[in-house]
Amino acid sequence: MKISSYSNRVGGFVSYNSGTIVDCYTDSKIKYKTNAAGFAFENSGSITRSVVQKRTFGKENIAAFCSISKGEIKDSGFVRYSKNKKDDLYIDQSFIVDCKNAAEAKSKLSLSSTWYVPDEKSDSLGFTEGKIKLETSAENAIEISNAEQLFSMAKRIASGDVEAASSSYILTKDINLHGKKWLPIGLYDSTPFTGTFNGNGFRISNFKIVSKGLPQAGFFGCIKNGCVANLTLDCVLNAKDGSVSGGMCAFNDGGNIINCTVIAKVSAQNVCGGFCGKNSGTIARCCFIGKVTEVIPIILFLLPILSLCLLLLIIGCIILWQNFNSPYKPITIDPNGKPIVDNTPVTPPPAGSNRISFELNQEVYANVETGVAIINYVNPKRSTQDVVIKIVISDAELLRTIGRTGRSEEEQNELEASGNYDPESTYQTLYTSGRLQIGYELELAQLSALPDGTMLPEGDYEMIVTIDAYDPETFEKSVVNARAPITVHIVKSLVD
Repeated sequence: MKISSYSNRVGGFVSYNSGTIVDCYTDSKIKYKTNAAGFAFENSGSITRSVVQKRTFGKENIAAFCSISKGEIKDSGFVRYSKNKKDDLYIDQSFIVDCKNAAEAKSKLSLSSTWYVPDEKSDSLGFTEGKIKLETSAENAIEISNAEQLFSMAKRIASGDVEAASSSYILTKDINLHGKKWLPIGLYDSTPFTGTFNGNGFRISNFKIVSKGLPQAGFFGCIKNGCVANLTLDCVLNAKDGSVSGGMCAFNDGGNIINCTVIAKVSAQNVCGGFCGKNSGTIARCCFIGKVTEVIPIILFLLPILSLCLLLLIIGCIILWQNFNSPYKPITIDPNGKPIVDNTPVTPPPAGSNRISFELNQEVYANVETGVAIINYVNPKRSTQDVVIKIVISDAELLRTIGRTGRSEEEQNELEASGNYDPESTYQTLYTSGRLQIGYELELAQLSALPDGTMLPEGDYEMIVTIDAYDPETFEKSVVNARAPITVHIVKSLVD
């Protein structure tokens, strides 16, 4: 198979490297059906003292470290602490390094003093703390301390402002972007970032990078002979319909990226790397931590007259019939709904039909302290109904994950004594939206606490989004309803 035939090329750290990568690592779960590697999909440059610390899962053309290497790879590989029969599927067996612990891995790979091992029994490698000094002093750099200044900088560079693109910047504090969609710095090859960006040891968090319609998508789109250092990013990257994507940058064209970390959940497609899409510059002492999976959009259509198709398109979809004549309470429009910017022509549905179409994140990330979750629920223009959504969790899932339901002992005993209690079908509602109109979207949802006031701790939870339809003219409850499974990751790092 020729290289050009790989339409999707995913690397845990970088998709394609023709430059220099030294002292870098990935600590992420990568699950991709075909054409994926734990570190670099293709290398024609130099990779030295770089490590993959978790397995890559897939079915075809899957590599533990690197799928195709025409360059040099030295003192690098997938550090394996225990054997797994699935490891036999890796096409790069020579890059598997068997070790008892991290200390042995550091010795076998001749890792420098940049690396450290927490203790003798540890199976995790990391970097020693410290910031890299840059030639440009802080006195000559433009200070950035809030989201407004950061967005303003990105917009100026995207507009073709050469002075803004070649300037020096320095962060003066952590910045929380509150779930906003990010505009890549150096959006095109014609408007690259050529200056210096010193993260100064701070973090930019809680934002999403959406590559649809962009040739290069990342926090930086294109870095050309510029320098980025001492920066930590905490974000979500959706590479659907993008050309080249990466958490830190899509294309590092001769630039230097030093002492940086990307913590992200990546939905990968086309040319995509957890840290960088394409690198022809130098990347040193950097790491990617998170998860890389395939883009699996959930676009669900409900057509009552085509129930067989509904079963094929919607997992867990159910149609609930209710009495039209029962009393109802009109639902107020959700104030957080935002109109969708989409000029795509919409085919009118058949007269008198009731149809729900919706899109939402299958993998939802929520902050452990605030409960704010990035859901990105869309009620597109092709729908005929307004909707109210709920996020619910079963008692069975609560018992499996945290060992309790959150109810008082008296309430739980009374429920179980009723004789009809089934933890699998008993749900607790963690979020209820207002009425979301046709052509509107909800980016965020606020998960509530359990009945005893406890917020869900960090971890992964299987939940369900239920969708209730409402007539957009009479506001009456419709007979068309649906539900869809989601995985909610309660994490600490997405929101500071």
